[in-house]
Amino acid sequence: MKKFLIFILILLLAIPLVANDRKLYVDNFKNVVGNIEEEHKLLSFAQTLNIEELILYDLDKIHRVKDLTKRNTNDVLARFIKKAKTIYDMKRITASGESANFFIEVIHKYNKSRTDLRERFDVYNLEFEYWNSSSTYGNYYCENYLRKNGIPCTKAGAFNYFKESLLVLRLLSKELEKPTLVQAYIAKFTPEEVRKIEPYVDVLLVTCYERSLTRLKSTAIKNVENLRRLKSNNTEISILMSSEPIFMGGFFKFNSLASTEDKVGNHVNKHATVNVNNLSYTYYNYTTLAKSYEYLYYMRTGKRYAYTK
Repeated sequence: MKKFLIFILILLLAIPLVANDRKLYVDNFKNVVGNIEEEHKLLSFAQTLNIEELILYDLDKIHRVKDLTKRNTNDVLARFIKKAKTIYDMKRITASGESANFFIEVIHKYNKSRTDLRERFDVYNLEFEYWNSSSTYGNYYCENYLRKNGIPCTKAGAFNYFKESLLVLRLLSKELEKPTLVQAYIAKFTPEEVRKIEPYVDVLLVTCYERSLTRLKSTAIKNVENLRRLKSNNTEISILMSSEPIFMGGFFKFNSLASTEDKVGNHVNKHATVNVNNLSYTYYNYTTLAKSYEYLYYMRTGKRYAYTK
């Protein structure tokens, strides 16, 4: 009976009262892929928390070591993606990158090299923070992407680069027999900016980085309402939360993802002045969320979380 009760408790830690799509950013993926033990830890953790989509970082770093465009060297990634979908119940594996060129030269070539659809990326995720100071002269986005392409190192220049990159991803998404989805991460945005990218995206991940549930609910409803007024209801909006210590890391040591999603979702549905549907939840990132969950699991069961299958 005790084992049964623990099993039920584990389920309650992971499953929301209302089913929502759940995504997870995977940091340090270069240290995971090809390592059987680390792959299992990641995938079993994601399965336990009912994660349906993994958003993979570090693909550029992996490409420097193993050419991801060639079938004879990208099989380690293909095996991981297929295993995630066929054994660990992942619905989608997402490639994250900062520029259209990376998708053209690496990710799309990888997808075309794999004939088994289960080995392909399902979503192309663009992460280019056009709104922050990295776009100005001397900073990361300016020096690595804008200046060398003759684009002004201003917010306007960075936004145009972001928009054109999404256009390219949309064109790439239609080239394969099974189209990929296009996903974008945004934080500070204007109505006009969202209108301009609307034709090119299927999923918008909107930042709601806060330290408390009260502030999270407030930010979530503000961002979701602002986007839903502008976007087609067919566009998925995903509330992006951070499990880093400076944000919700401490909160998730005492509160499950399921209960958090239920409270945020109920608040949005109750108080939103526009129709809200097609809402999902995304977590940044794997390393910090795993630490919070291990603590929560121990506090509620008296046992250490085991990454075993």
